[in-house]
Amino acid sequence: MESAKIDRCMNCGGTEVTNLVYVRTGEPVCIFVKCNSCGGFVSRYVLSRYTSDQPYETLLRMLRQYAYASGKRCLEEVEEFGQTVKAEFERVQRLVAETGEERRVEELIEDARRAEKKQD
Repeated sequence: MESAKIDRCMNCGGTEVTNLVYVRTGEPVCIFVKCNSCGGFVSRYVLSRYTSDQPYETLLRMLRQYAYASGKRCLEEVEEFGQTVKAEFERVQRLVAETGEERRVEELIEDARRAEKKQD
């Protein structure tokens, strides 16, 4: 199963939002999403991994934790990572445009979990 949507404020239906990044030692990074139109709480996300609009720099920061026997292999991973992020972003934009998904994010997550259980 694959789905994508534009997240909207449940109070006013707005799509203009601000992400408030909350970093606390020993805790996962949380993103609180605030509606720019009405100032309301839209959602909260807990991050497992973060990638910025500069995927090479993001990956290089992660790679610092590992030792590579081959500089060539390290460079290949960096290039693959950037291409993967770009391709995923383009795919999600197409999905949003094609499907016009209106279900709540919670419903999308539930449906994906159900589909995963069916595959098992």
